[in-house]
Amino acid sequence: MKIPKVSQQPTTSSTLFVKVFSPSREIPSYKDLTMSVQDKIKTELLQEAYANIDKIYDSIEQHFILDETRRDNVIKHLNLLKDELYFVFQTTPLS
Repeated sequence: MKIPKVSQQPTTSSTLFVKVFSPSREIPSYKDLTMSVQDKIKTELLQEAYANIDKIYDSIEQHFILDETRRDNVIKHLNLLKDELYFVFQTTPLS
């Protein structure tokens, strides 16, 4: 396979090679790729945790008769749990 010079237009057979392995293109490091995968996993886990906390609230609301003060306390503490989980997910690496 002939690799075209920079001034030449790449041929069809060498286009993929030039696009993927071009020295002018920066290749992300393994650490960058790993971090983005970990961030995606953390985001999915956090969304799942938030959904489960919402299910807990729905279950409490459905099965118990709460006065306004008690309901406010439940909401407050579940929101504190969400805040704490968010902090943990942002500051702690995955195992």
